[in-house]
Amino acid sequence: MQVYLYGGSSRAEATISVVEDNKRLEAGKSYYTTVESGGLLTALPSLGETDTDFEFEYSVTATPPPKSDNMPMIIGIAVGVVAVFIILCAVMKIR
Repeated sequence: MQVYLYGGSSRAEATISVVEDNKRLEAGKSYYTTVESGGLLTALPSLGETDTDFEFEYSVTATPPPKSDNMPMIIGIAVGVVAVFIILCAVMKIR
């Protein structure tokens, strides 16, 4: 089964691939689109497949999914540790 997800303001204009390089959707992964761009799911049976099943789940949420990028938090912690270290060095030098 070949499954693709496209976005657009209407069914006729849903020509923008939600997945980078218009790759097939993979089972078990989550894909997101905004309300403004909408979503059109296209499922095509693979050549030679005579019996196929297809199932998907979707949800509509008020906020976008949280980003899994922790880099800003890591940088913030590193800067905080360096600042504490500098303050400790200054206090030790004063004594």
